[in-house]
Amino acid sequence: MTDGTVRGDAPDEIAAIKAILHTSTEEQVLELLRSTPASSVLEQWTRIASWLRTNLSHPALVGATDEQIADAEQATAVWTSELREFYRLINGFPRENWISLFPRHELLSLDRVVADHHRRVEGATIAYYGPPVSPDKFAKEPAGSPSEVFLSAFIPIGNADSDHLFVDTRPGPLHGCVNEWPREDWAWEPPLWLSLSSMLADLATSLERTSALKVRRTQWVPSIVDERLAWNPAV
Repeated sequence: MTDGTVRGDAPDEIAAIKAILHTSTEEQVLELLRSTPASSVLEQWTRIASWLRTNLSHPALVGATDEQIADAEQATAVWTSELREFYRLINGFPRENWISLFPRHELLSLDRVVADHHRRVEGATIAYYGPPVSPDKFAKEPAGSPSEVFLSAFIPIGNADSDHLFVDTRPGPLHGCVNEWPREDWAWEPPLWLSLSSMLADLATSLERTSALKVRRTQWVPSIVDERLAWNPAV
């Protein structure tokens, strides 16, 4: 399955995406289709790493080994090629040299990816209100489609007080898209990005130009505070 295959310029493709994102408005669907397309994780991460090395004091940019990635994949679900490549380049940040790579979410190391994935998937089987919801129905739906439970196919890459950024590895034209699982809600809104490389491209552009990075309905502007990367809501 190729990551980020959506072009968004073919009528039949647009209709297919609208059917997948059936809880989203037409405006939201079109905004996603017109967003940054998939490219190269390596190319976009190279831009980000260059900015980090230029602007921060001795950033720790260390990737995971193929064995570590394979172990994490074995413990979760089948990963996208972009996700594997991303973790070869960066495996989170050490506590003593932590970087706020995303505006809200902390980038997870592989250990955290596995731990948060297990916690979320196991938690999805617990019914706090009413009968439990079976994941089977949503697991069979294409990537990007709404889900009332956190699925095994959702690979978390970022955490903000239990709001998780995740890569949706289900098949379909939006395979590999990036979305957010809210702590006290469910994934009914459209993906934030078409792919991991799309997200990294927007992040790189924001850093290079000190321009706003849009995440859902909030725009964030990067700055350097005490030699650390900080994000503030755009005024």
